[in-house]
Amino acid sequence: MDLRAGYYEKFYKVTQPYTTLKFLKNGKTVSHWAKAYRGIVLREAAKHKIESIEDFMKLEIENLSVHEIKQTKNKTEIVYKIME
Repeated sequence: MDLRAGYYEKFYKVTQPYTTLKFLKNGKTVSHWAKAYRGIVLREAAKHKIESIEDFMKLEIENLSVHEIKQTKNKTEIVYKIME
């Protein structure tokens, strides 16, 4: 899982398959609060002892719903819709 902010992606290219997270609120990408939402997702993953990407994909998180999953080359981007 790659938890870097989008800004830092240009400094290091990942060559192995990886997963990123993106958050939408009112149809717009959340940037300022994205770190807080990544923390919420990670806390829930830790609480449920998630050990694989398959288990992670099944994880239900309060106030977040999976909007879409984008796959390009070795990157999987999970786009969450914020329900608050």
